[in-house]
Amino acid sequence: MKTKKKIFFVIPTLSAGGAERVISFVAQELDREKFDVTLIIIGFEKDNKYDVSSIPVVYLNKSRVLKGAFPLLIMFQKEKPKMVVSTISNLNVIMGLISVFFSNVIFIGRHTFIIKNPSKNIETKKTNRSKIKSTFNYWNYGNKNLDYFICQSADMKQSIIDVYGIDSKKISIINNPVTQTEIIKNNSSQGAVKK
Repeated sequence: MKTKKKIFFVIPTLSAGGAERVISFVAQELDREKFDVTLIIIGFEKDNKYDVSSIPVVYLNKSRVLKGAFPLLIMFQKEKPKMVVSTISNLNVIMGLISVFFSNVIFIGRHTFIIKNPSKNIETKKTNRSKIKSTFNYWNYGNKNLDYFICQSADMKQSIIDVYGIDSKKISIINNPVTQTEIIKNNSSQGAVKK
């Protein structure tokens, strides 16, 4: 019997939002014969807007992504997942930083928006520029440590190539899934031509 691959999906919260909807859906729809899935929420169960009762869920009960970094590191060390999928930019950066401790784990960041290079677009005082450059370098370093990226569109893919210099071979475009098929079914049945 083939061993299932342990995969962790990590997200800041399950409050109402596109990234939350997509990750909660994908995590529950993966083939259970091939994957041992766990959804890890940095935040609190009380904030949930999506039903995730069909899979194991771990709540870290932290108010900020940064506060979840150490508990995640301990959890990865103990549970030894094969793959970690994260979404939302600041969490992806944290995952990139954590990844340096886990050479045998594949870290994938789901990128959700088009970014612009701050050094080309910001005209501020020199002190602000140095802070911006420092922040940008931190984000750049974190993102470059991820093994792969998932983008929703070609424009998003191009933006992380341009801004972070990510190799295009490390980026896949996967459009958002349709998660509310009952709405489509209802609409298609209502639009049917009556004879």
